[in-house]
Amino acid sequence: MKINRLKNKNIVITGAEGYVGSSIIRKLRNSNVSIIALVKGDKDLKRKNKLSSSNIKYVNIDLFNKEKLFNYFENKKIDTLIHCAAVDGNYKFKKDNAKEIYDSNLKLFNNILDLVILKNIKDFMILSSTYVYRAFNNKSDYNYSLSKLEIEKKAKQKLKDKNINLYIPRIANIYGPGFDLNKDVLIPTLIKNVLNNKAVPIYGKGNQELELIYIDDLIEILLFILEKRKNGIIDISDKRIYTVKQVAKLIFKLENKKEDYSYIHSNLSFDNNSLNLKDRRFINKKRTNIENGLVKTINWFSDNYYSDKGVWKKKNNLLVSLADTNFVNAAKQLFASVYLNAGWDGDYMLISSSLKKEEVKDFTDRGIIVYQPELISTIKCGGGFYPPLLLSKLYLFKKEFKKYKNIVFLDADIIVNYSLHELLGSGFKSPQAQSFKLKNEFINNKEKTKDFRKKYNFRKLAFNTGVFSFNTNIINNNTFSEIIDLYFKYQDLYFLGEESALNLYYYNNWKKLPYTYNSSPDKLENYYGMVKERQKAFIMHFCRRVKPWEVESVYHKEWINNFNKFSEIDFRTLNNDFKIFSKQDQKEYYRNLRKNRLVKVLGSPYVLIDRTIGKIGLFIEKVNPKLYNFLKRGKNGK
Repeated sequence: MKINRLKNKNIVITGAEGYVGSSIIRKLRNSNVSIIALVKGDKDLKRKNKLSSSNIKYVNIDLFNKEKLFNYFENKKIDTLIHCAAVDGNYKFKKDNAKEIYDSNLKLFNNILDLVILKNIKDFMILSSTYVYRAFNNKSDYNYSLSKLEIEKKAKQKLKDKNINLYIPRIANIYGPGFDLNKDVLIPTLIKNVLNNKAVPIYGKGNQELELIYIDDLIEILLFILEKRKNGIIDISDKRIYTVKQVAKLIFKLENKKEDYSYIHSNLSFDNNSLNLKDRRFINKKRTNIENGLVKTINWFSDNYYSDKGVWKKKNNLLVSLADTNFVNAAKQLFASVYLNAGWDGDYMLISSSLKKEEVKDFTDRGIIVYQPELISTIKCGGGFYPPLLLSKLYLFKKEFKKYKNIVFLDADIIVNYSLHELLGSGFKSPQAQSFKLKNEFINNKEKTKDFRKKYNFRKLAFNTGVFSFNTNIINNNTFSEIIDLYFKYQDLYFLGEESALNLYYYNNWKKLPYTYNSSPDKLENYYGMVKERQKAFIMHFCRRVKPWEVESVYHKEWINNFNKFSEIDFRTLNNDFKIFSKQDQKEYYRNLRKNRLVKVLGSPYVLIDRTIGKIGLFIEKVNPKLYNFLKRGKNGK
């Protein structure tokens, strides 16, 4: 929805790491509002702030500590506060910890309410729950709903004579993409059991009644309430009543699986007469049909989790390189540079086929997976120039790798300088090759490649498989076999082996990444005239001439420093002290590329521009003095 009234406002969100809080932040990311996201004890706080948008700041504050809370906001302006934080859990947790939940939620809320009054915050939203309807009849088995009801009463009493807009959305059971599948709450529990072919646990007869709301609908309505200033209590659900058994049946049906239940005798129950929808206030907005919502939820869980021996694990990202014995040290440096500079969030893997046991141990002891599949071919590829091990990177397109969400492959002769976060996402991605065409992927024989020339445009840009990434959604049952068949069908015509095959397979189906994701120092120097000090791209790929492990390389010191740190790193841990190449940095980098190229074309070797190009130089001086001065400075190497 469009943000109008909230435009340029300062919004504080408590419980920002929770499902609702984080969903609101995702919706408002890159919008024209300023968000302070309050979290408690978040070990990834530094990472979140680095990777978040410029309009979001994550802050670690214990909301139970009133003094610290007030001190932090002493000199800060707040226009809107959305209170999402609460102590919550599943049915059993709520019953077993009733007093703790009640006391904690009230204490936490009192501190927030006092802050709202002190700062005279004009818009205050408190996330409540439809569970309060059970508390009305005093038939609740636990104090969560009582705490929510007490919070509502207290807010209305304290703010009665204040010039503060109070919004109290009572929210039904939430479901949708983004929920943690390992949380022991209703919808995720039902889905993971159905997907894992396990019996669904049903307490009693499963006739407990509940209301539901799809996450996207919820966030849309919450923002609508703030935009339109819909004060007071508003219910948010899809305006229907379900039983637990009905929802379970629907999930079985959507997955086309036979119903299988495990009935558990329990005194956990609800007052099924407390959820009457009559006389309740709703926002008149379209809701997602429960079947469509569950399909999206199930698909999201399948894309983001995998089952390992009956346990559901969140899919990690996977960073892969490839090396034989000769490139072991190169691979160590690569992984170290990724860990130190990119803060990689995921697994590390080395593909090899000829490492010694002690070499394998060097990697596995540090938490790096060593994958040693059978060679696809024992014959050198790419016209006999490249080792057969290169073909092993094609194994990444096997179905078994779908347990990962995203895969990034980097050659071992690379130094990574910044976060690789932007490599993640949909489809197959690779940096566009600078002036490298599809014709360069094949042998220079027009007769032998004439069939290709009819089918493919040889003038199209090609990509370099020294760097590529993809979301594993692109892998299907046949992907690997199709690529392998394509390789062997035309292997005698490929100039660059597996790279040529992948360029054919993803001919019109790859996304071009900027050149800075695969910058060759030789190319930067020869084509752009960039000196080493200005060659700080995302990824430096030494695919030509002097390698960084050679002493004469100007990058040797940096390479050695990364290599020496390899033995100190546990790659199973997460490094939050990484570097970000900001959007502004990228713009400046590309601006320098264009300027240097212009200098290279017009002023190389550097001479006085007036003497070299005469009237053209005088014309440039007249219409663009800045460019003229830049070109003149080039001759002095400034």
